[in-house]
Amino acid sequence: VVNNVKRPQQLGNVGESGIDTSWYKPDGSINYPPNNGAVPGTEVNITLKPGTTLGRYGNIGEKSNFVTQTGADASKLALPPNTNPAIYQEFEVIKEIPGTIQAEIAPWGGSAGGGLQYELPKPILQLIKEGYIVPK
Repeated sequence: VVNNVKRPQQLGNVGESGIDTSWYKPDGSINYPPNNGAVPGTEVNITLKPGTTLGRYGNIGEKSNFVTQTGADASKLALPPNTNPAIYQEFEVIKEIPGTIQAEIAPWGGSAGGGLQYELPKPILQLIKEGYIVPK
């Protein structure tokens, strides 16, 4: 048992806490979806333009580089179980951000997917520090 969730080999897909156990590797670490969470074939390399507003659920770590559209339905985002959907932040793009990968979110971990994700070319905290985005 890891964090009160039984591993997939122990109990189907849903653990005692109701969390889909496909989110966990046998060692208890997070098992992120394949293809960076994107539906294969939906990825488009775009440049985010100044004035664009982005949303983010959960805390921001040093490597966090995924955001979504503002007001996106959290149930369509395949958020990892360690993400608190009550924590929501918005950011405004100040300088163009080339090399952003936009894609439809694949179903994973009990989520139907279907939302839109943006994989930023740098971590959010670095983009803030470099003046590309600002918290709203």
